[in-house]
Amino acid sequence: MGRVHEITGGAGVTRGLDTVGGANARLVADSLGFEGEMVQLVDLVDLGLGFHQLSLGSGHRNGDAGRRTLTRVGAAFNRALEDGRVTAPRLEVIELEAAGDALESMLDQRTVGKIVVRLPWG
Repeated sequence: MGRVHEITGGAGVTRGLDTVGGANARLVADSLGFEGEMVQLVDLVDLGLGFHQLSLGSGHRNGDAGRRTLTRVGAAFNRALEDGRVTAPRLEVIELEAAGDALESMLDQRTVGKIVVRLPWG
């Protein structure tokens, strides 16, 4: 990783290609710069993170340019939400006893929005 960051002046690469899989997927992901793209030809990448987490983390890691982009995107999203161009997803709060049925609906891909289980001890 040191050599990649040395060559790119610390910015990382714009595109990464993983043709090996396994631990190499992490190396390729770590070499990406802000808004970098990764193609993996072997396994599905499993870094223990969602892609939105990778993107957000990359934004924070990439200095002023990343922070400015995150700020600009956040402000644009807030304006769209306030203007009604974007709506918040449906949020359903259910009791613990209903969690099994909710899970079956999720597995059947019959849910829209988020489901939150209210725990009796919380």
